[in-house]
Amino acid sequence: MTFASEVTVEGLERDPYPIYARLRSEAPVAYLPAVNLWFVTRFKDVEFVSKSPDHHRGGWQFAAGPHLGQTDHPDLSWGGS
Repeated sequence: MTFASEVTVEGLERDPYPIYARLRSEAPVAYLPAVNLWFVTRFKDVEFVSKSPDHHRGGWQFAAGPHLGQTDHPDLSWGGS
């Protein structure tokens, strides 16, 4: 069983940031059955997916911003500067 398959809606609602961090380190592109969504958690992967429509089927919906916590892209760091 993978970590992504163990993620629950309750866990995401309670405190999503440790989940996001673990996904970034262990499975940066992962399908989470609990929410029926693919999570793409690293900036370079999000950038690739958004610029490469031929590499995936269907549309992508993106949610990005400070509510996702820390990021690996310097221009989007938490707290901004």
